[in-house]
Order: sequence, then C-alpha cells, then structure tokens
Amino acid sequence: SSSHHPTVFVLMLLPSWQRLLVSTSLLATRKHHHVRHSAAAPTPILLLRMSSSNSNSAQAGEAPEAPTITSFSKPVVQYIFCRRDLADEEGNAWPTGAVAAQVAHASVAAIAEGLQKQDEATKYYLSPEQLPSMTKYVYGVDSPEELEKVKQGFEEKFGNDSYHCWLEQPENIPTALATLPMERTNKVSKFVQKLKVSYL
Repeated sequence: SSSHHPTVFVLMLLPSWQRLLVSTSLLATRKHHHVRHSAAAPTPILLLRMSSSNSNSAQAGEAPEAPTITSFSKPVVQYIFCRRDLADEEGNAWPTGAVAAQVAHASVAAIAEGLQKQDEATKYYLSPEQLPSMTKYVYGVDSPEELEKVKQGFEEKFGNDSYHCWLEQPENIPTALATLPMERTNKVSKFVQKLKVSYL
C-alpha cells in the first residue's frame, strides 16, 4: 500500500541465485500491489551479508563453496490461504491483482523467514534443482475468522514459526497466510483436508 514503510529483509548467507529470486519476487509483489494503490510505494530494501568463509574466498579469488542442502523423501511444498471476502469500504471486491498481491506478500514473507532461520526445507525448496518444479497450493477462505482458524491450526500442529500471516497496511487486516516450505507428509495432507477449504 502507499503508506508502507520500506520492508527490510535481513537474508543471511544467501548465494547469488537466492538473492536474485527473493529480489525478483519482492519487486513483482510491489508491481501487483499498485493495482489497488496508485501511489508509489518505497522499494523494499534487502540487507545482505555473506558468510565470513564466502567473503574470504571471494577476496582470495576463489569460488565460494556450494552449500550443503538436506534432501527430503516427500515433496516440499508451500501452502497459502487467502481471503475471498476482501473488499473496500464501499463493499467493492478487491481486483484480482490486489488479491494476487496478498498471496505474493504472504509467500515471500514466509520464505524470507525460512531463509533467515536457515530452515532446511526452505533451502531445499529454493535449490537450483528444485526451483523449476516448486509447488504451491493456494486455497481460499471466506472470512477473517476462517483465516484465524487456519492460523491456529498450523500453530497447534506445527508451531508458531511454521507460517506467516500477512497484515495488509494501512488497513492492518489479515489477508493471507503462507506456510514456510514444508514436506508434504501424510500428517500435513490430512490436516489440510480437515480444514475443508477449496482452491482459490
């Protein structure tokens, strides 16, 4: 929105391809967001810090070592839940681009949090081998209360650091929730089925 403060992500120990990915996603989010808000919003700021080993290698003219990435037996996916009832003060439904921006906001924020804490599933999800086949399941909910129910469910089953619930500004309303990338285990699949939500 037009009154957003600059969004600052401190992304630790990222190789160049991950920095490019997150930067591109953030800029795309900003572009979609202008569908609903015409005023220019500040460009998100990325504060990047390389590891000391990578910095030393760069100074010595050597290529940095490739990070070790954990493999998973089940597909690693991201679940996103977005409100269908989003409307302005006159009751007009938000345009498709604005709704898509909420999905993008929540997704990028959750992935950024996963990278900050060096989450293995997130690193695997963004690895060069997995990037071309990344999978997201995007569901719709019909009210803020239903979104809160989803939030509480993930918190109880998988912890309060398993998701990011996006609060849109300046309205300060919850619009979408995205999980960190996670392995699509039977436990996760059964939990999502019990939510009785349909695709957006």
